[in-house]
Amino acid sequence: MHLKEEIKKTLAYSVYAANGAVVSRGNINNNTSTLDLGLLNTGVYILKIAGYNAIRIVKD
Repeated sequence: MHLKEEIKKTLAYSVYAANGAVVSRGNINNNTSTLDLGLLNTGVYILKIAGYNAIRIVKD
């Protein structure tokens, strides 16, 4: 997943499965322009980045 907006500081992120389980978490900053979701199974996920609205992700 490519991040379009420039991140000016380090922010925590979490990726949640449809059942609410955390499947990935970490930090992003201005050196991070992508999040690798390649290891996730097909399904629906929610990406939450501190200070931003949650984003629904559908992985085919």
